[in-house]
Amino acid sequence: MLEDIASDFASMEAQAKSDEVTQQDQFDQDLTAAQVNVHELQTDSTMKTARSESQKEKLVSKQKDFKNNEHELEATQQYMKDLSPACMDGDSTYEDRKAARTAEIDALKQAQDILQKAFDEPAEGEAAPEEAAPEGK
Repeated sequence: MLEDIASDFASMEAQAKSDEVTQQDQFDQDLTAAQVNVHELQTDSTMKTARSESQKEKLVSKQKDFKNNEHELEATQQYMKDLSPACMDGDSTYEDRKAARTAEIDALKQAQDILQKAFDEPAEGEAAPEEAAPEGK
């Protein structure tokens, strides 16, 4: 009977050592996987933190751009309000402005002709403006 107990004890001891080795191997594998997972999560966290900072900087920049655009829009709208009476509610019609432009163009052409003729050589028999007014001697 003692031999049976010793045999059972030896098989139980062998089984326990085998289980311990198997469990230790499993623990080592789990520990290695956990360490790899922790490293991946830390790397991921670092990358996400950097991305978050970058996005925050972009947000600040976009908010500044938005404020600048908002001010430009307000200025443009005010400018449009200021121009509205002169441009849209004006007292003259298109035909009146066109007639005034045409008259101004005609007057400028006449002035140009007068200026061109003013510097032409005087015709023969006519006294030059300088000769016509003799100096007092």
